[in-house]
Parts: sequence; C-alpha cells; structure tokens
Amino acid sequence: MLGQRILTALLLIPLVLWAVFSLSPLAFVISSLVVFVFAALEWAQLCQFKSMQKSIFLVGFLLFCALIYWVNHLGSLLIGTLLWLAPLYWVSTYKGHPPYILQLKFMKALFGIFILAFAWQGLCFIRNAQGPWWLILLFVLVWACDTFAYFVGRKWGKMPLLSEVSPNKTIEGFLGGVFGTLTLSCLIYIAFVKSNLSMSLPFIVWLSISYVTILLTVLGDLFESLVKRLVNVKDSGRILPGHGGILDRIDSLVAALPFYALSLAWTASG
Repeated sequence: MLGQRILTALLLIPLVLWAVFSLSPLAFVISSLVVFVFAALEWAQLCQFKSMQKSIFLVGFLLFCALIYWVNHLGSLLIGTLLWLAPLYWVSTYKGHPPYILQLKFMKALFGIFILAFAWQGLCFIRNAQGPWWLILLFVLVWACDTFAYFVGRKWGKMPLLSEVSPNKTIEGFLGGVFGTLTLSCLIYIAFVKSNLSMSLPFIVWLSISYVTILLTVLGDLFESLVKRLVNVKDSGRILPGHGGILDRIDSLVAALPFYALSLAWTASG
C-alpha cells in the first residue's frame, strides 16, 4: 500500500509541476476543472446517485463553476471559507448519528457543489493571480501535513483523535502533522530570506496563514472520512493506486484552498 502511494505520487508530482508552471492561465483553468469534475463525480457517488442524477449533479456543478468564474469576486472565497464551519461542527460532534443535512441527498449534493467549486476558484486564483510559487507552497504545506501525520501516527499513535469519524487517526499523528508542518513553514520562510527572495509577507502573517491552512487540511481529511463512513465505503474511487479516488487525494486541499487564496488576496491588497 505504501509502495503504491509513493509510486503514484512520483508519477503525479512531475505532471502537477508541469501544469502549475507551464500552462497558460486559461489552460490551467480548464485542466484543473477537469480534475475537479472527476472529484465531483466521486461526490455524486458518495451521494448514492444513479446515472441520471449524476448527470444533473455534474451539470449543476459546471454551471456553478462558470458562475463564480464569471463573477470573479473575492466574496465567494469568503463564503467558501466560512462554509467549513459546518463540517467543523459535524466532525467534532459526530457520535454515530448522521448530521441532518448529510442525510438529505439534495442538500448533501448542494454542499458538495459549493465546497468543490469554491476550492477550484481558489486554486485558479492562487495560480493565475498570485503566482505559481504560492500554489506550490500550499501543496508543500498540505502534503507535508499529511506525510508527518501518517508517519508519526504509525510510529507513536495510540490515542484516537475522533474514533467515530476516522478510527485510524490519532492525536499523536495530528500533533505530528501540525508541528512538523509548522516547523517546515518556518524553514521555508528562512530559506526565502537567506536566498534574498522576497516572501512579501511578514513572518507572523505567513506563520498564521500556514497554521490555519494546516488545521483546515486536517478538517478536510476528517470531513471526507465522515462522508465516506456514512455510506460505508473506504475510498471515494479507484483512479489513483494507493490513494483511492481524486477526492481521497485532494480532500485536504479542498478545505484549505478558499482560505489560503483569500488570505493571500487580503494581504496583497493591504
């Protein structure tokens, strides 16, 4: 399993780097939307939709993506950030009884459209408006948190984090992910300063953005685990060997993207 995860990652990383650094803005928008379409189809599967319902769901997702891309307003990123207060409540209070909204297929589908579309908007904004390196830094934070949490949890994990939501996640793994990634965030900032590269953000601002981003990555992972648990599936799909589906790979990013994009926009305007 670990070998498959590593092999898949090694194949994906060059492709991701090429897309981030080489594609034109419009090509990046379209190619990233294709990825999110696959994620949306997996969400439709988690809603237990049949083929016609999946088609309607996908049309709704694409129309909403077109709308927020056309409007192109930072207010939608704020909405996308605040939406994650609901999963925070659902995950932290889950005791075996599904949240009411997640029991209703329509509301569950609508929530999925919102969080995926706002995440896609954040992704395009970061890459095309802020620059590819800011997107790479986000990828590094998210993947580092996942990696630190995985290995620390495997080695020292004993106390469950939220056993009703995800039995394999531990408090030790969570703390390892948070503090390991915060340390990496500090090293990234120091490396920029030592290399005479402009970070354009004060250290405390960068660290604060990193900290909240890290917490959101954990929330995104836990929320997808909850959604999968409610329909009794292990993975959202099978397209990525060792990782499962697209959603299994980007669940943390989906939660972090609107906040990270909004934070960069606000600090740039300030």
